[in-house]
Amino acid sequence: VGLYDVDTDELIVTLEDGIEINESLIVGRNLTIAAFVSDDSPIAGDIGSVSLNFNDGDVVQTENVEPYALFGDRRGDFFEGDLFSLPADNTIELTAFAQRNLGGDELGSESIDFTVNDDIIGTPVVTVGLFDTDTDTLIETIEAGDVIAVNPDQNLTLVAIVPDDSVLFGRVESVFLNLNSGERTQTENTEPYALFGDRRGDFNEGLLSLGSNTVQLDLYSQNRLGGALLETVSLDFSLVETML
Repeated sequence: VGLYDVDTDELIVTLEDGIEINESLIVGRNLTIAAFVSDDSPIAGDIGSVSLNFNDGDVVQTENVEPYALFGDRRGDFFEGDLFSLPADNTIELTAFAQRNLGGDELGSESIDFTVNDDIIGTPVVTVGLFDTDTDTLIETIEAGDVIAVNPDQNLTLVAIVPDDSVLFGRVESVFLNLNSGERTQTENTEPYALFGDRRGDFNEGLLSLGSNTVQLDLYSQNRLGGALLETVSLDFSLVETML
């Protein structure tokens, strides 16, 4: 049993009882749930139909052929429903029958409880680095509360990258960067997402002030801040003059 993206027909995550799903993994997606019968299942080949019941009747579906999808499908092309978000606590119940349209003997049933959580600690959805624009090299990856010593004559920028193991990898199409509540804003449509822009990784210089700073990043699913707002990340950090 898996949670699928209707638009791409791709598996997002396999559902197992008790699993916790990071909300960032599903936000902005059109969702469905689909079940397949493994070849080594004791009832493989005997199933004529399956009943799917999501969250005690919120969605009920009868499926006669595999994949057994919550909103149906056409040869594996999943139909969309109204599952654009999920509550915190969820249950999907599946009951298999020997004949079509839930006829014949009941062959077995399974109930899977899963939760959606926006506080799961894991790989950051985006990393932000302080870069030297003269050399285009990373000075330091920024984490909340960091105090970073810099040469006041250095030309600096902030650059965001979505890591390969981020739950949002491959989904972010544009980023809005906002330094110090509007002191500098930038919309970037390609990675790296640089506060002052870049030309194929050659970063443009700008001005970063010594002292306390806050950068906020809004990650969107389409170019030019279109589509769904996938995630907002805010980092507080300080720049101090190096003593060297």
